[in-house]
Amino acid sequence: MLEIYLRAKSPSIRVKPLKRRKIYTYQGRGASQNYIDGSKQSFAAAVPWLKQEFIDAAGIKRGDFKQDGAVLNVSGGIGSRFYLADWGADGLQQIDDFIFNGGVYTGWCAGGTPLFPLTEFALGTPEEKIGNGINLCGGRAVGPEHPGYDSYSMAGACASPVGWEKGKLSAFFNGGCAFVDLDSNAEVIARYEQSNRAAIVEIKHGQGLAIASGIHIEMPVATLDKTNPHIGAIHAELVANEGERQRLFYHLTRRANL
Repeated sequence: MLEIYLRAKSPSIRVKPLKRRKIYTYQGRGASQNYIDGSKQSFAAAVPWLKQEFIDAAGIKRGDFKQDGAVLNVSGGIGSRFYLADWGADGLQQIDDFIFNGGVYTGWCAGGTPLFPLTEFALGTPEEKIGNGINLCGGRAVGPEHPGYDSYSMAGACASPVGWEKGKLSAFFNGGCAFVDLDSNAEVIARYEQSNRAAIVEIKHGQGLAIASGIHIEMPVATLDKTNPHIGAIHAELVANEGERQRLFYHLTRRANL
């Protein structure tokens, strides 16, 4: 288990536009290249003025993203335990400092779980993962929200009904968490309709913020492999919801003042 970082919560504030102009996307052990590519495409469409670069675990530990990074972007995959192990205590502290001093962290599916003091995933199964991350807002990341997840296939993929302040959509889901028992500095942006638990949360931390999403709102439908039977079964529904997915992703970037 890694040390949990505790920092006094700052009052909720409006995040000011950042002068730093790069998105650093994590590329390392456990991160799915398909999810990396999808998030890069979504950011390119939503905030084309931000330059995109990759960063590895060594760069996280050194804090290479802190000087000119507007966003640290961490994709999903099978990565939460690998992220925590490879970043270590030094990397988690660098991320904490980055957000606290005005940076934006975006974590999709497994990429969002390091923000929480406790992750409880697939307890009592071969997929079980228990991890400790940064304590940005208390609470837990608990999953998977929908059954059937398998690390090495899309067997648990589904089009998950989600509601947010401006509408509803069926969002691509593959093993993501819900976020529960949150502190007051976390605002729920979207909820799973079946359970009413948080699917996307925005966490204010110092001068910055972090976004954790259990659904793959960062994935354009065109980046999904519809020849995979599990994706093919939901592809038409995801196509029908692509406009709303884009709208929600843009909404998140605008909230972050990117």
